[in-house]
Amino acid sequence: MTSSAKKVSRPTGRKKSKKRRGPGQTLSKRTKKLNKLSPKPKRAQPTSKKIVSSLSSRSNSELLAMWQNCLEKLGDEQQKWWHASAEKVLRKIGAEWRKRANASEIPEGQFAWPSTVAERGVESLGFVQAPKEGMLGYLGYRVGDTNGLDSGSRQRILAEVFRGSLPPLDSPEYLEQWGEPKSVARLKKLAETIAALTRNAKRRDASRLSTAIGDWEDDLDFLYVEFYIGRFGFSWPSVNG
Repeated sequence: MTSSAKKVSRPTGRKKSKKRRGPGQTLSKRTKKLNKLSPKPKRAQPTSKKIVSSLSSRSNSELLAMWQNCLEKLGDEQQKWWHASAEKVLRKIGAEWRKRANASEIPEGQFAWPSTVAERGVESLGFVQAPKEGMLGYLGYRVGDTNGLDSGSRQRILAEVFRGSLPPLDSPEYLEQWGEPKSVARLKKLAETIAALTRNAKRRDASRLSTAIGDWEDDLDFLYVEFYIGRFGFSWPSVNG
């Protein structure tokens, strides 16, 4: 053989050993594959049946807290799975409020004879004494730096006040001023209430109350765009004067 001849490598008879995977690694890989193939379990929808069945025995303050809680859930995109139930409970609370308002009305020319017996729970199921802020204050609508709500929360309250039934607040006469849901009377009362609050604040101290005034003006714009344009023709209230 010449020196230029190529060396031929001889087989040794040994096979290269493949790196073995531990049982844990194999199972982990299989589990990941199965997880990708199998559908993720859907979150169980919350049931509102038990809540709805208890509404007639709840006090007005409890109904109000539930109403506010439903609006809070509807404003939270991370709780979308709750939205359908929250909408249903809102409608049922409205129906309960209407029922209580109608039951508290006394025919014209008659009046209820006063009683000296203090029955527990009776007052909490009739008309509620109105706070200084009126309907909006009772429902939790607040503006300004100190205890004001963010715009989304305020406007959800206003939208529900326009669309839904209202609690039996103060008296049948006061409730009648707010008209029916989605009516011209309801929107007019809402707009005039907020415009009056804005005008009064400007007269008192426009500089100190600038945040509250700005919140009210933003909310009036919201009502104007969302519910007034193309639907109603009454004179929109002014915030000046």
